[in-house]
Amino acid sequence: MRPKRPHVFTFIFLASCLFAGAVVGMLGARSLEDLVANAPIICTGTFGGGAIIESKLDDLAAGNHWLVAGLTIDHVMKGTISTGTVQVVLQMLHFEGSLPESATNELHMFYEHKRCVVFMEPLIAAQRIYQLAQDPATKESAFDSILPTSPRSLQNSNQNLDAGAQLEDELIGAAGTEDKQAALSAIRVLRDWGRRGAKQKELLDRLSGGVDEKIVGVAMAMRIERGDVSALTSAVTYAESHAVAASEISESLRRIRNPQATVDLVKFMNSKNAELRRAAMSALRNLASEETRAALQPVLRAALDDTDKEVQYHAMLGLAYLAGDAVNSRGFVDAPIRVGVPPPKPLPRVPGFSVFMQDPDSQTYINDWKKYESEVSTNQPHQSP
Repeated sequence: MRPKRPHVFTFIFLASCLFAGAVVGMLGARSLEDLVANAPIICTGTFGGGAIIESKLDDLAAGNHWLVAGLTIDHVMKGTISTGTVQVVLQMLHFEGSLPESATNELHMFYEHKRCVVFMEPLIAAQRIYQLAQDPATKESAFDSILPTSPRSLQNSNQNLDAGAQLEDELIGAAGTEDKQAALSAIRVLRDWGRRGAKQKELLDRLSGGVDEKIVGVAMAMRIERGDVSALTSAVTYAESHAVAASEISESLRRIRNPQATVDLVKFMNSKNAELRRAAMSALRNLASEETRAALQPVLRAALDDTDKEVQYHAMLGLAYLAGDAVNSRGFVDAPIRVGVPPPKPLPRVPGFSVFMQDPDSQTYINDWKKYESEVSTNQPHQSP
């Protein structure tokens, strides 16, 4: 019996999102650690296409259908399942109407002949039918149950490792492949996972010297996020001439909390890229302290004249931090933190970020701070307690 069929555009959108999302390896509400811990079966294999079949389970209403693909398993990392070909239900479909035969061709767009990691659980084990691992909260399959992996099986080299370590090896293998889409997907999964070690450091160092701008940018950003201050030196030069990489690197700069990075962060303030300057100044303002005063105060003062308003705001706030004051939730400067060490004179106001960015007269705040810093520098420099 031929299945009832959905509107073609609805189905194509669903199939494309499912496969594209899986290949990209975007993690949803669940973390990868949760998937590794809770999925009954983790294996690697190759999808060989898909089809729509009518469900045969008694507890499913008539007219329901499955989006099913064949998976040829080559290695099992966790759980009990034999190698060979099984059917994997990627999605339960509910539809009426007609669907052209050509619509199922959408299932072959992304995964056919590509090796991947699959998190799944039995549906009808006796018939070798499985479904993607279910989200404990929603009880629905998630697109992040399929991840990119090494194009070749690594089972001989990692058979003594636990499932998490094996998965890490597979993702590292995928990150080094010539398939740029799979490589970028894998490195982003490693970035979100948070698992770190010598193998990943070696990978990131190698990818930082590659030729693909996007991958180089992500690799440098990951090194920076993981506290590798040495990555900043090469990132300064690379980001200036590679706009795509600059976007990745700028996000990692904002997260820096290591005072040892101050000197390299200051170098970004000479960039023509406003996004890089914003990110660097955001980090520098958070590093403002007695320890960094000598290096930062001239930089923060100079940034008050930056052509970008966000850079100006972060510089103003950094100067307020150096003055030993906290900015309260109303956007005004509170009393000095250092009891008994009042500022040389009342501090200028520091508005909230959105207020400053939307205020047509925001330059008034900057001028007040420039005047204050000039007077402090000339007449009464701030002294440490």
